[in-house]
Amino acid sequence: MKELSIVIPFYDSGQVLSHFLPIILSRLSDELDVELILVDAFQRPDIERKCNDRGVRYGYADVARRSVQMNFGADLATSNRFFFLHIDSIPPQNFDKLIMKAPGESGCFRLAFDPPHWFLNAFAYFTRFNWAIARGGDQGLFVDRDQFYALDGFKSEWSIMEDIDISVRLSRSGNFRILPEELITSSRKYRENGVYKLQTVFTVLTVMYWLGFSNRKIKRFYRKWIK
Repeated sequence: MKELSIVIPFYDSGQVLSHFLPIILSRLSDELDVELILVDAFQRPDIERKCNDRGVRYGYADVARRSVQMNFGADLATSNRFFFLHIDSIPPQNFDKLIMKAPGESGCFRLAFDPPHWFLNAFAYFTRFNWAIARGGDQGLFVDRDQFYALDGFKSEWSIMEDIDISVRLSRSGNFRILPEELITSSRKYRENGVYKLQTVFTVLTVMYWLGFSNRKIKRFYRKWIK
């Protein structure tokens, strides 16, 4: 049995994988018995080959939905602790050791953006506080196997906000910890859509979630305003 299972949902290009995967692998300590599982949306031989070349397990869920892909990856995992990570999020050095030493049943890292921007930095500052409203998938998520399945994992029917939802449920049911190290996430989507516009949309989405809007309505709003 592995000590830690890192699950990455994926629906990007081979170019994105070739750029970010080596960086993520370089951040491992090489001291723990870790497995990295990349879950593609659909079977793509070129992506599978790139994974095999790096010693990464490859699977595909036949659905382009992160919630489904991450649940699929958890079912493939062999360890008692999972770490869910976006492909364009770069964890801190020796992140596997930090996760395994972390107390509690679940948690995440603080957030930073690359390239930095004063407006995004202001929002990232609040990720140091254990507030469910300040959570997001870009911070990564570690959780013990038993706790994950006790909550039935991610809501597979959800196509957006699934990361905030499971963080809220974990915070209510266990000891959720915010680790002091920062996970650096790409701000490429902000550059494509505009920093102020995209952050405003994300704020509205979060408010809609807390007000109890259906996931379908939240997704419809997102698609209307974001590329």
